[in-house]
Amino acid sequence: IELLPLPPSPPITPASTSSSRKTAPQQQESQQQQQQQQQQHETRKSVTFVPRTRARKTIRRCDYTPEERQLTWYTKEDMLELRSDAIRTVRHLNKEKALRKGECRRGLECRTQKEVESRQALIDRARTVVFETQEQQRQHRGDH
Repeated sequence: IELLPLPPSPPITPASTSSSRKTAPQQQESQQQQQQQQQQHETRKSVTFVPRTRARKTIRRCDYTPEERQLTWYTKEDMLELRSDAIRTVRHLNKEKALRKGECRRGLECRTQKEVESRQALIDRARTVVFETQEQQRQHRGDH
């Protein structure tokens, strides 16, 4: 099965939507604006896609052999090891030690003691603001 993307449509620019009754200075100004836009566009980062895509057939996971299943999915032991590694990494981050080879902080920053305390302070402050606002509204209505 091959999926082919639609061909790109040409961009709509002020020049392509305006009337063709421009004076020479207007045409020159329009051309300068187009050149500036093109230069800006050329310096911008962009994403491109391969014009031709391929889809491959694969087996359903219920049709995996026991060996394929074992090679594909994490076991309970794998999960325990991942958790243990994450805990060890967070402990290193808490002590502000350099991470060892193979350790990565990505996704664990929010688990450090400093970040946990910061988040808890933010939650506490949000609660306080809500309670204070509720109290002000009650006093305004005359409820006590």
